[in-house]
Amino acid sequence: ALNLFCFWFGATPNEMSATMGAYILAAVLEEGVWYPRGGMQAFSNHLADYYVSKGGTISYNAMVNKILIRDGKVLGVKLEDGRTIGCRYLIANSDVKKTILDYVGKENFDEDYLKMINGLEQTVTGIMLFLGLSKDLSNFPSHFQIGKSLKTLEMAKRGQLPPLDKIAIRIPSNIDRSLKNDGRASLIAFTFAPYNWENYWHAGPALQRTEEYHRYKEDIAKKIKTINYEVVTRINPLLPRVYI
Repeated sequence: ALNLFCFWFGATPNEMSATMGAYILAAVLEEGVWYPRGGMQAFSNHLADYYVSKGGTISYNAMVNKILIRDGKVLGVKLEDGRTIGCRYLIANSDVKKTILDYVGKENFDEDYLKMINGLEQTVTGIMLFLGLSKDLSNFPSHFQIGKSLKTLEMAKRGQLPPLDKIAIRIPSNIDRSLKNDGRASLIAFTFAPYNWENYWHAGPALQRTEEYHRYKEDIAKKIKTINYEVVTRINPLLPRVYI
C-alpha cells in the first residue's frame, strides 16, 4: 500500500518510519488528497497577483548570478546581465548546495558548516509529463500507478536510469472539474529519474541545457507517453509539446 507514496518523498517503505507511514496513510484515507482549484499554476498565479497587489515587483527571465554579502549581511543579488538588485532580506528558493556554495560563496562560512553542506545527499528525483488529452478519463481513478517493483527507486538512488516499469498517474481533471474542457482531460505521469544521470543528462558546460540534453529528455518523454497510450486506450494528446 505504501508503494504509491515512494514518489512523494523518495524513500522505499522499508526506509520509512512506521509512524510516518501510518500518518500518511491515515491522512489520505481520512482527509483525501487535495489539489488547489485550477491547478498548481493557478496557485502560483494567485501568489504572484497578491504580491504585486501589495506593491511588489516581479522580474521574469532574470537569472541570479550571485548573492551579495558584506560583513556577514546580505546586500542584494547580482544578475547574469550585470544588474544588481539591493534588499534588506532575501529568500532563496534554490537548493541548499547551490545557494551556499555558489550564490553566497564558500568564503562566507566556516569549515564545519561547509563540511556538513558538502556531505548532504541528493534525494531521489523524478521526471514528470503534463499532458492534455482529447479523451474523457472520468472512468479512471484520479490516482493510480503502473507497476509495483521497488527496483525502480533503488536504481535511481544509485544514479542509474531505471526501466520505465513503474509510473505514477494523476488525473487532476477528475478532481477539479474546472480543468475539464469539452470532455477532455489533463494527465500527469511521473517516474523516478536521477538528476545526475549521464553527466546530468548530457548537460553542457556549467550544466547548460544543450540540444543533446533536451533530446535525451524528449526520448524519455516519448517512452512514457507510449506506456500511457497502452494503459489509457487510444490516447490522443492535444498538446503538440511535452513539458518536462
